[in-house]
Amino acid sequence: MNAPEAGPVVTAIGRALVVAPDEEWADDVVRRLTESGAEVTHARDAAEASVSLAEKVPDLFVIAGSDAAMRDHHAIQQAMQLTGERASDDDVPVVVIRIDDAPLDEDLFALLRSADTVSAADARSELLFRARVLIRRSQTRKRMASHADNLRQRARAVSSTVLASIDPDDIAHALVTGLGDVLATDYAMAVTFDNGQLPRVAAFWPTAAISPDVELADSQPVLRALANSLWATASMLITDPQAEWAGSPVRTMLAPWASKLDAATGVLVPIGQGESATGLVWIGSRTPRTWSPSELGALQSMALSAGASLLQSHLVVTLRHASRYSARMNKTHRDIISTISHELRTPLTSITGYLELIRDDASLSPDIGGMVAIVERNAHLLSALVNEVVDVSRVGTDDTHEATPVALGQLLVAVAADLRVAMEDRNLTCTVTADAHAIVLGNTDRLEQAISSIVHNAVKFSPLGGKLTLSVESDEHGCRLTASDAGIGIPEEDLPHIFDRFFRASNATASAIGGMGLGLSLVKQVVAEHQGTIDVRSRVGHGTTVIVQFD
Repeated sequence: MNAPEAGPVVTAIGRALVVAPDEEWADDVVRRLTESGAEVTHARDAAEASVSLAEKVPDLFVIAGSDAAMRDHHAIQQAMQLTGERASDDDVPVVVIRIDDAPLDEDLFALLRSADTVSAADARSELLFRARVLIRRSQTRKRMASHADNLRQRARAVSSTVLASIDPDDIAHALVTGLGDVLATDYAMAVTFDNGQLPRVAAFWPTAAISPDVELADSQPVLRALANSLWATASMLITDPQAEWAGSPVRTMLAPWASKLDAATGVLVPIGQGESATGLVWIGSRTPRTWSPSELGALQSMALSAGASLLQSHLVVTLRHASRYSARMNKTHRDIISTISHELRTPLTSITGYLELIRDDASLSPDIGGMVAIVERNAHLLSALVNEVVDVSRVGTDDTHEATPVALGQLLVAVAADLRVAMEDRNLTCTVTADAHAIVLGNTDRLEQAISSIVHNAVKFSPLGGKLTLSVESDEHGCRLTASDAGIGIPEEDLPHIFDRFFRASNATASAIGGMGLGLSLVKQVVAEHQGTIDVRSRVGHGTTVIVQFD
């Protein structure tokens, strides 16, 4: 005895809500739906429909009534409005049974997202068929929407993993593994080109399925051109043997590479930045397959995340190399300065020591004593220059210093006292005004270096018998240090460059005034470290005023 043939699958209607003011039609529709196995609720107007909807959204809406009644009866209009809103939100199908042949009101029908109409004459024979078709379509859309939402969530998880890494190989591995898992592909591959824009990577999934010799090799120029074309148009290429591309020149060019894989279909997606592609992602299936829009969207999303992460990785690696190089250069710089300091300071200390012994010899003739004084003065000048170079080299290093309250006025008084001998040698008159309440939070040693450099410049560039005015003031805006001299001044065209290292004003060079052009550079850096500002005002032949403001 032969087994009975399986019949067609019949879609269950489930729960139905019938909105019909006409009792005769309502009874007939309810009976037919009930006989099909549906659980039916009858609502005569919008108020009853609202109560039913509050309990549970049905699997089907049926609205039955004359077109005139549907247009004119306020309760039916409300029911249509209410049904349309809930049906649209939950994708519930609606069947409208038209009792008469009057044209259907388009505004009312437009409220319904998934709907069909059936005339009174055809309702008895076609109601259940049309209801089941609509329900099946709704279920299909819901499954597709759920699948798409699941793909998006899983693609986001892969993207998060990809973006969380800065190791190029880990990024590529996470991408191809995620593609294989999320899209259920047989193959996945991610490669970047040899163009220096991204780290060179090549990852395959599953690792054992794709031989390591499936590399770009000689196909790289072709693939790069293809990737650039896809990147420029924000598109992808589906490599389906049944598609029109099967006999295209592109497939012919890719054959040496693609023939190593037994994929029936696949998708190529570019990775890129700016205006050019930097790599390519490929997924493949051994059996013919149609890729859904949601799958293609998930693929493109994950590929874009991988491209962004690889770029980030490249930038991080570049910055690390630059940081290490900078650290090596800084160390070299410090080592050179330290060596110069040691090699110069040691003989200078001996020279100045012996000069002091010679100068103290009572039998020294005036001529010899004058020459010794010149040598001693130049030795001290050279020692000061060495100290200045060392001080500048220390500013801006990574050495950390604890910030403490510094009495700026006391510091200025101390610096002026240290330079008293130099002022006396030039017969200068110096006026110092120091506000005891001027306090700056910072590093005492570095602030002292800066103030000493400012005052030393004022002394050096002042004429014999000139005047200096030094002051520290405080108010509600902060502390201000001012140093004014009546020296040679600075040419206007030189003012923009006075903070550059080794820059010296043209008139200072012409006047043979010593210096290396490092003092104001040091001051600028120290002031910046303490979130301060510096302003220099000068006129040639009238002197210079330096104003430092600390907030």
